[in-house]
Amino acid sequence: MSAPKLAKLVLTSLALTLAACGGDEKNPSGPQGALRIVTTSLPPAYVGEAYLAQLRSEGGLRPHTFKLEGNLPRGLTFNNGAFTGTPQEKGSFEFTAFLEDASLSRNFQKFTLTVTDPPPPKVNLALPQSETAEPFLMTVRLEGRESRAFQAQFVFKDLKAALDTLKAADGLIYVARYNAEKGILDVDAAWITPRKDTEALRLSLTPAKPLRPLQQMAGNIKTAFYDKDGKRFAQADTFPRDPSQGQYDFETLLLIAQNWGKKAQPAENKQGEAPNTQPNPPANAQPAPPAEAKPGETQPAQPPQGQTGGEQGQNPAPKPEEPKTEGQTPAPAKPAEGQPAPAPAPQALPGDLNKDNVVDAKDLEALRASYAWKSVGAPAAPPKTNQPNPSNPPADKKETTPPPAEPKKEEAAPQQPPAPTPPPAPEQPPQDEEEENPGDPPGEDGGEGGSNP
Repeated sequence: MSAPKLAKLVLTSLALTLAACGGDEKNPSGPQGALRIVTTSLPPAYVGEAYLAQLRSEGGLRPHTFKLEGNLPRGLTFNNGAFTGTPQEKGSFEFTAFLEDASLSRNFQKFTLTVTDPPPPKVNLALPQSETAEPFLMTVRLEGRESRAFQAQFVFKDLKAALDTLKAADGLIYVARYNAEKGILDVDAAWITPRKDTEALRLSLTPAKPLRPLQQMAGNIKTAFYDKDGKRFAQADTFPRDPSQGQYDFETLLLIAQNWGKKAQPAENKQGEAPNTQPNPPANAQPAPPAEAKPGETQPAQPPQGQTGGEQGQNPAPKPEEPKTEGQTPAPAKPAEGQPAPAPAPQALPGDLNKDNVVDAKDLEALRASYAWKSVGAPAAPPKTNQPNPSNPPADKKETTPPPAEPKKEEAAPQQPPAPTPPPAPEQPPQDEEEENPGDPPGEDGGEGGSNP
């Protein structure tokens, strides 16, 4: 083959190679084939969750080197083909990855990474698929993402639930309410430790007529899941509930689950402060012993320390009580001299409803006894109470109206008291003329001062 034909053949082969590797800047075929990026797309990322993705390449001469041009979401980094980190923002991010081999051949690929809120777990109901009129067991499984808690509502059409058969998985605490008339079962539940891909509940159902359970329950369950930190997933369902009054709610249930089995720890003493277990040392100055009483003479009582001698024989005046401020907690009493200081009280433990310094089944029973049911994800309707009609005010409503103007003036009068006036002189002269003397105290002669005989 002549040289011109050989050169033409080489150029033709090179052109075909460049055309097949669109985006190549310098990419001759190597022993492993054409240099290229095998990865064509990236898996989605979720805000707040760890992300890992690796670009794959082939062809050319090893080693391969990756470089990136473009913007990544905040929290992600790129290092020689590996995306790692935890995204902190949502959106679509476009960038270009460049690949280079040992012979300086290059290729590139454009990518778009989508970052969204993490999807919630999914509920999978294990139910009979064939038609039946006999009682059967419904199993509720949670699949997919890890969760700390969930709120659910089951609507049973032509199905009757036996609430006494409701059984929760180990590590799941719950509150349940069943309205047999409406066929609605409400469940609020929380895991002691976050779980995923596990069974949650079991319940026995009885059909009112022959039906297909799996088909009957389709679309009749709504759930709202909460992540490991107790934050509600953005894509959770919203559904109304009949509200009820109670002292505790779903937030309290979360606190009990997060602190289940914990015991309250004693409060730590302040730095440098230790319980006083030794009596106070005696003062340097010893008080003089009392003088011996002479025969037939009564020894006067010794005055308290710091009291003058002229006050001997008299009880010390009581100290005036300090004014108490409304809402102010009185200071704890100091221990007596020589007595050990009391142990510090335990710190308050979240979820300890009965104040026994441990979170356990007793607190769960207290929560169930006074639980406030609320709508999920939507503004809760106020509980039904016997409130008066605004158009018909009660009869005693006048008691709450402000007083008239005159009583206000009378109430303000004590702020500016008038000057005192002397008592009026008696109309009749007293029996004893000595009583006319203003210097004598009233009632010296057995009568009341200023009274008529």
